[in-house]
Amino acid sequence: MLNLISLYWAICRLRATPQMMPAVNSLLVYTVMISIIVDTLASSLFNTGKSMLELGILVSLYNILMLLAVYFLLAIVGYRQRALQTLIALAGSDLMISLVLLPGLFIVSLSEKGIQSFVMFILIDYVWRIAVMAHIFRYSFSVGLMMAMILSVSYAIFGMFVSDFLVAPQAG
Repeated sequence: MLNLISLYWAICRLRATPQMMPAVNSLLVYTVMISIIVDTLASSLFNTGKSMLELGILVSLYNILMLLAVYFLLAIVGYRQRALQTLIALAGSDLMISLVLLPGLFIVSLSEKGIQSFVMFILIDYVWRIAVMAHIFRYSFSVGLMMAMILSVSYAIFGMFVSDFLVAPQAG
């Protein structure tokens, strides 16, 4: 277990590659489930009007859609065999970054300068996540750094669209 956590952390520090991940289906399921719980907790710090169950469902749908997008993109370009390790690396790095940033997010939520602090916090969060995703995509798709950054930023933008779609008010 400590080796796995160390491996996730190494990916977040750009010191390990997705190919180093064990290709085990249950590991992906467990990692995604724990990541969903942590992300739901983080979302609850700033979201008013939604229950934990509603947030959990939204976070679950978001994570599943995002991971499916990567899976299908890998399949389209002929790297389906790399999908499991890539998805585990993405889910594990997301989990580790969320765990590292969760205490700061909690402090920001209590701050009187919440909005200003929150914007800076989100900026740091996005820059780190984009860098880690680019690192993962570079090895998973066998592309150069520039193409990996384009994929990573595109993935982040797609995530914003998915998030907006899921949270958009439902008509009548």
